[in-house]
Amino acid sequence: MCIPSYLIALVVGPLVSKDISPRSRVWAEKEVVDRAAWEFDETEQYLSTAEALLTPYEWGRYDLLCLPSSFPYGGMENPCLTFVTPTLLAGDRSLSSVVAHEIAHRYRDDARRSEHIHGR
Repeated sequence: MCIPSYLIALVVGPLVSKDISPRSRVWAEKEVVDRAAWEFDETEQYLSTAEALLTPYEWGRYDLLCLPSSFPYGGMENPCLTFVTPTLLAGDRSLSSVVAHEIAHRYRDDARRSEHIHGR
């Protein structure tokens, strides 16, 4: 699978992770990781729903990185890792649907760009 250059990202920092499903984990600073894992616990349901409606998820892993509060966007999808802002940690999962939004980008926008790069 070809990856458009705007989707390549590097992350460096004092991060820890917590599994939320067999193919997903949350990465965050240690002070935030438990809250983020609870908040985004429905990620597997979002992935399974997308797969039932569309096609199998082709990237294998779908991890989330809860960035520091200086990250100005709700989320940004990257292959295998979606960046999310800690402002989504509402404590009631009411904002976790941003993850479904980012998964939709993986299926529609990013897959179409990859196909365009390959001339399909």
